[in-house]
Amino acid sequence: MCQTRPKTLLLNSVVPSIHHHTWSRRRTAGFRKLKPTRLATPFIIGLHALNCLGHWLDPPAKDHGPPATHHRFETMSAAIPFESERRAMIEQQLRRRGIRDTRVLDAMFHVPRHEFVALNLVDKAYDDRPLAIGRTETISQPYMVAAMTEAARVGPGDKALEVGGGSGYQAAILAYLGAKVYAIERNPDLVEVARLRLAGLGYAVELICGDGTEGYAPAAPYQVILVTAASPPRIPQPLFDQLADGGRLVIPVGTRWHQELHQVFKRGNEFATRILDACQFVPLVGKYGWPEGQTAPEG
Repeated sequence: MCQTRPKTLLLNSVVPSIHHHTWSRRRTAGFRKLKPTRLATPFIIGLHALNCLGHWLDPPAKDHGPPATHHRFETMSAAIPFESERRAMIEQQLRRRGIRDTRVLDAMFHVPRHEFVALNLVDKAYDDRPLAIGRTETISQPYMVAAMTEAARVGPGDKALEVGGGSGYQAAILAYLGAKVYAIERNPDLVEVARLRLAGLGYAVELICGDGTEGYAPAAPYQVILVTAASPPRIPQPLFDQLADGGRLVIPVGTRWHQELHQVFKRGNEFATRILDACQFVPLVGKYGWPEGQTAPEG
């Protein structure tokens, strides 16, 4: 639910694996051809008969072709909706701005962003900007979704809490990466729409309607807490309390108009913070956030 200044770092493209080019050579070897002399002919006939019998008793295994490559978004050939737009997003918006994690790039390519926006905005789903999903709510710019996901260092089996569930897109990215995802959203209309959408697309996400500044204690602690709304300078204490030892909290912090993205690590009872980027989100409203009625400009 934000927009950020672009970076200019250009990364080298991931070089696809070449080991699969050798698979078709394995079945090319055979017997050397012999000249059909009178002495060799009976031998050849007998050898041919044995060869046919062997194929009948033990037929050769079917050749299933080369193994799949590691980075599926680079070699996908089946028809994919908005495929060219997805590839352009990966190359021009994400890699060029420094997104390195290939798992995050894979998730950003495969999760269908166009399914999470209004019908009149489908053709703009992969544009380099946030899009409105409600009166004040937005779906975040693709780069910011990728940057926050990369900063969260999500691993398979991690328990993740998203504060500000919105359209469900960020939650779908986390679920694609193998996390057990809980998403809390204060707008009941968005919750119902996102719940149906995620279930229809096959993403296992538990959506809760409530005050995100209080976290979600029943499922705590979390290895990852990702907040997609702007926190006041004082980060809500429940989010610290519900973070597991070794966990990561990614949250925009600042004024109602401008924030910086914070990456917070918990080690025992201590917290270490890195500031990643300038950004602009809609406000985090609630008991431990901004008061009701105070709004920030749409990204």
